[in-house]
Amino acid sequence: MAEVLLREVVRDHATLTDLDVGSAGLAARENDRASDEAIGLMLERGLDLTRHRSRRLTPRLGGEVDLILTMTSDHTARVRRLCGNETPVMTLGDFAGTGEAVGDPFMADLDDYRQVAAQLARLIDAVVPRLLNERTGGR
Repeated sequence: MAEVLLREVVRDHATLTDLDVGSAGLAARENDRASDEAIGLMLERGLDLTRHRSRRLTPRLGGEVDLILTMTSDHTARVRRLCGNETPVMTLGDFAGTGEAVGDPFMADLDDYRQVAAQLARLIDAVVPRLLNERTGGR
């Protein structure tokens, strides 16, 4: 859900359209589809997750990106152990300036998915000014 929500924001801001947004999990099985709950909630927002397939984060993938945003500080620590301390990584909440963690609704009910989707949308909206500022050099 985070990937498709961030991708929508990037698409809507001309100075961000060259950002390549993707997702990978620490415990993800390769090529799984998104959950029915996530697909349905994103469709409610006009976003299509039906073609999304999971992939596992690898040291190689971590070395190819400019920034990894995680959902929790535990995820951040695990990414650093996997990819090394050179890989820029922080939580989405820290990047947004709130410091909050985002829970994983996997195997939870639709209400939990809905709460996480709303939190992700709010945090992603909060990072837009930072992304724009970094892109324009504070101009």
